[in-house]
Amino acid sequence: MPPTCSPPRSTSPRRQPGVEHAHGWGEWTVWGASGVLLLAGAGLVAVRRRKMNRKH
Repeated sequence: MPPTCSPPRSTSPRRQPGVEHAHGWGEWTVWGASGVLLLAGAGLVAVRRRKMNRKH
């Protein structure tokens, strides 16, 4: 009879040191979206600072 409180099994393969892993389209999408948001935020901050500097 199996134990009732066994740890959950992960479906993803375990990463081994020194072994390359493939990047799926989902991972590229997440990194791309975070990069776009970071650039957009930095652009907004830069525009805001320019406007504030012109007023003084």
